[in-house]
Amino acid sequence: MHEKISYRADIDGIRAIAVLAVVAFHFDEKWLPGGFVGVDIFFVVSGFLITSIIISNKNHGIFSFLDFYRRRMLRILPASSLVILASLIIGQLVMLPEDFMTLSYSALAAQLWSANIYFTFFMDTGYFADAAILNPLLHLWSLGAEEQFYFIWPAVLVLGLGMRRQKIFWAGVGGAIAASFIFGQLLAPGYPSFAYYMLPSRAGQFLAGAAISALLYQGLKPGGRHVALAASIAGLALVVWSLLYLDSASLYPGLNAVPPTVGAALLLWAGSCSKNIASAPLQLKPVRYVGLISYSLYLWHWPVLSFWWYLFGEPGLGAKAGLFALMLSLSVLTYFLVEQPFRSMKIGFRKVFWRIALVPASVVALIMALVLRTDGAGAYYYTDYMDQVARIKSSASGAYASPYVCQRHLVTEQMMTDPRCVVSPEKESRVLLWGDSNAAHYVGALREAADEFQFGFRNISHSSCPPVLENPERFVSSKTVENCLNSNKVIKNNILNYDKIMIAAAWSSYLKNPGFGEALAETIKYLSDNGKDVYVLGQIPRMHYFDRKCEIKRVKIPGLDCEFKSFSLKKDIDRFNAVIKSVSEKSGATYFDINDVICESGRCSGYLGGDGLYYDAAHWSIGGSVLIGKKARAQGQFPSVLSGLNKRREH
Repeated sequence: MHEKISYRADIDGIRAIAVLAVVAFHFDEKWLPGGFVGVDIFFVVSGFLITSIIISNKNHGIFSFLDFYRRRMLRILPASSLVILASLIIGQLVMLPEDFMTLSYSALAAQLWSANIYFTFFMDTGYFADAAILNPLLHLWSLGAEEQFYFIWPAVLVLGLGMRRQKIFWAGVGGAIAASFIFGQLLAPGYPSFAYYMLPSRAGQFLAGAAISALLYQGLKPGGRHVALAASIAGLALVVWSLLYLDSASLYPGLNAVPPTVGAALLLWAGSCSKNIASAPLQLKPVRYVGLISYSLYLWHWPVLSFWWYLFGEPGLGAKAGLFALMLSLSVLTYFLVEQPFRSMKIGFRKVFWRIALVPASVVALIMALVLRTDGAGAYYYTDYMDQVARIKSSASGAYASPYVCQRHLVTEQMMTDPRCVVSPEKESRVLLWGDSNAAHYVGALREAADEFQFGFRNISHSSCPPVLENPERFVSSKTVENCLNSNKVIKNNILNYDKIMIAAAWSSYLKNPGFGEALAETIKYLSDNGKDVYVLGQIPRMHYFDRKCEIKRVKIPGLDCEFKSFSLKKDIDRFNAVIKSVSEKSGATYFDINDVICESGRCSGYLGGDGLYYDAAHWSIGGSVLIGKKARAQGQFPSVLSGLNKRREH
């Protein structure tokens, strides 16, 4: 048996605010910077309702732990299991093996109500991290926290309700609420994922809702409509403030979680007064309807958005409207075809456990086992899919992965004699390519130039360290200073052994620092004064968006357009290259770039003949570098001045 508590339409209104806030935040953080607190509002409402049900049933002498958990499984699992299984099916069809494997792990964790534990200890995926949107089940962390709370709270509450002096019990609950927020405040700076996902710093929100339930059952309702109105206005003000003025940079949870929690609690308390006119908007039919489907909408909104991001990147406004319509459609169908029928099922705890909990968990576990067995390929393991993936990955890898590219975080003396650092070693190698990672990604292209003009060259690149000889530490972050200085010593000891030096770097990054142009000019002049020919390579265009995994995704989805967002305007990089060209030529160096190979009519593409060229937004892949070099060679884009690189300079 189960005693139903009186239906309150305003609670569905509060749920509507919560779910729409979360959805708006996930669509675009700028729309509602604090929209993530909608989850906190859900927690407060959940604590209120569950506590109200337990107190009511306990007072009527019909409370049963088995019935409580039977109803929780019927309420939560059918819809969540549907979303989890649907996500696995879609993931199999569109995801890369490593991403599908991650999805499978998170699916099993979510099915076992422990997604928050998985994301905290096994992935450490921060809720506000850029990569968070690419995990379709990340949002189910909240179900884990909620159900973990309900493994503990019913027993604690029943014991508390059995105490003679219940004031002591509820005082203890008040202390637990305060401790939870303080714990979150202390933990969030050093352990943000634990603080955000795990129950200790979230329990205060559930308990705040529980405390409001207890107050109402003890008859402590608002004393008239004026008090209820004031409480509603205060609660709404706290919620609105949280939605507008908190953001992803806020320390959260902790003390910043107090305003939305107190705001939601006040709205619940004030809504118990039937004369409260402030609750009227929350009871409007369209608002209540969104509240009714809020659980399904919360479940569906994130996977829908996540898979879109995974395939196409950030959606435009039109796509967002279409995605929201899809979310609503799925939510309505799930509410009527899954939520409602299962909630009204009249079967006992044992059948519910076996059919509703154990069977879906076993299916997900079996899927995960198959995914692990096939290294993430799933059904595609039995095709040539993995071979295609391996070929694309090899071509799309960063320059540093190539055996003849010597890009390191620390340059050593051994690198200056290592034959593996020489391109075209059969020719006399009196040429040095020197710079940072932007020099390294030129190696594939310059290999084509070396073949055309018959020269060999050694390449030495020290990551995140500019090619200037004096005090390069002025232009790097503190964490790279030591390696940069040590690398620079090795370069200074050896650079005069070469007749001709090619220099390349991420010029746009270094030019932001005062004095860099002068430091580069001094380096060029020093080399020129010592009889060296210096060639300065311009920086390549930086793509506004580039997904190096898109080529692999296109194996499963042949029609996927990987090129439409991978572009930049040539003028964006030209303004930096113009400064470098001026500094170089005034200091006695020769400047050149081959950006025209990928730029046409002022627009630069990250693709060439359908093949991806970049490793990330700012670097060519080794395969892309070679393709660009071949096209530059075919079109005569390499300047004729490079023909001088095969001649030994007379001193």
